Amino acid sequence: MFCEVIELRKNGLRLRPEEWPAPVAGQLRMAQWDSSHTSYHRTIRKLVLWVPWGTQIVPGPWLGDAQMVDVVGDAQLLRGDVLHSEDGRIHEHAQLWLLRARRDMDGPPLPPV
Repeated sequence: MFCEVIELRKNGLRLRPEEWPAPVAGQLRMAQWDSSHTSYHRTIRKLVLWVPWGTQIVPGPWLGDAQMVDVVGDAQLLRGDVLHSEDGRIHEHAQLWLLRARRDMDGPPLPPV
């Protein structure tokens, strides 16, 4: 599915609308992580936004244990977890994505929500 994503949190902190980053366009793919790859001790869904990089498509932002929260107009709100490494430790944060479908990855961003 071609879409654009706006991450509505940074390191677990909810961003104000004026702080939202620019949308990232890409192709959304879903995979299953079995319990041997997670600390959840169960299989979870992982959403990955594959983004253009030069002449290739590479994995970009991802959302673990993704769940749909709401549908707002032409957008979906998805909640999940993200990890990042800092000071030799792994930190887990809640993330919220505003996801909107696109016809393709090229072209201008969609009009503001």
